[in-house]
Amino acid sequence: MRYAFADYAQTPAGYKDEKRDCVVRALRVAAGISYEEAHATLKSEGRFDRGTTFPSAMARAAVRHGFVAVLPDFVRPTLAHFVRTHPTGSYIVRLKKHAIAVRDGIVHDWKDHKRCGPRTQVRGAWGRAA
Repeated sequence: MRYAFADYAQTPAGYKDEKRDCVVRALRVAAGISYEEAHATLKSEGRFDRGTTFPSAMARAAVRHGFVAVLPDFVRPTLAHFVRTHPTGSYIVRLKKHAIAVRDGIVHDWKDHKRCGPRTQVRGAWGRAA
């Protein structure tokens, strides 16, 4: 699996106190929008500043940006399997206590790989064509 770390690891000015914003960053990368737009979308769907994002709010925000659920509720593949079976397109991927983006087979994360190794279980995913 290939990983990418980029400038989205830095928190933008005005959001320096923001914590637990992995869903904001995942939406930003997968949808190709600004941090501010992703933050506003999730806030309108029920996310509180400096707080965690519930899966239902994550799903609603993904749908607002043109994503569709790509996994049935009862299917939980490993991250490596998900990346192999979804080699193109943009995806918001929910893991246990974390969220990442996958774009064209590359895992985009801003933390260490402890929460998104190849054997990590995917809890949900929303995607759209490239």
